[in-house]
Amino acid sequence: FAEWSGINALLYYGPTLVHSIGLRGDTVTLLVSGGIGIVQLIAVMPAIVFIDRVGRRPLLRGDAAMALSHLGIAVLVILFQSDWSAHRFAAWIAVGYVGIYTFTFAYGISFGPIGWVLPSEVFPLSMRSKGVALSTASNWINNFFIGLLTPVFVGFSPSVTFLIFAGACTLSYLWATHLVPETANVSLEEVDKLFRSSAGREEALLKAEIEQDLGFRELISELVDDR
Repeated sequence: FAEWSGINALLYYGPTLVHSIGLRGDTVTLLVSGGIGIVQLIAVMPAIVFIDRVGRRPLLRGDAAMALSHLGIAVLVILFQSDWSAHRFAAWIAVGYVGIYTFTFAYGISFGPIGWVLPSEVFPLSMRSKGVALSTASNWINNFFIGLLTPVFVGFSPSVTFLIFAGACTLSYLWATHLVPETANVSLEEVDKLFRSSAGREEALLKAEIEQDLGFRELISELVDDR
């Protein structure tokens, strides 16, 4: 969902997407490309502060704002694409107030950081490295398809392009609302309960058995007694 939200389509093809809503020139290209990075940096700051206080799921629901942003751009494109030169204000609204910058801020506070945090929290230790590796591979595979398909989508129809991203963000919101467990300040054993699994508990028992077999607990007790 992170890739199909459209964030890397904007990073890779920002000038192309902006040209599709009627804006031209080097200044516009700089404002869009540089502005996306600045807005995303600003948005990540509150995410860092609130990610444990508020939780993962509430922040992930920023997908709703992302979907509305894409939908707003799509509507503006449908209404004014025949004569953007006479509707420059509408084009800038698509970039700023209801469009690209709003989407970027919502992404920076939701999927931007949480898309990397969540995979490391839902896998038990025995499979965490493989699970995170698979989630990272999935991210970059979808990134590849976004890079490949975005020019095709824009060439076919700019409004359809933004509607595709809006649809992906809507599905992501439903997924985050109904299927994603809250993992903030949750232990591995509690994560097991969330997924109705016993992997974390089994690992804890195995760890205790190994420590007992190797005499770690007795060694630690002796060291504490000597002090």
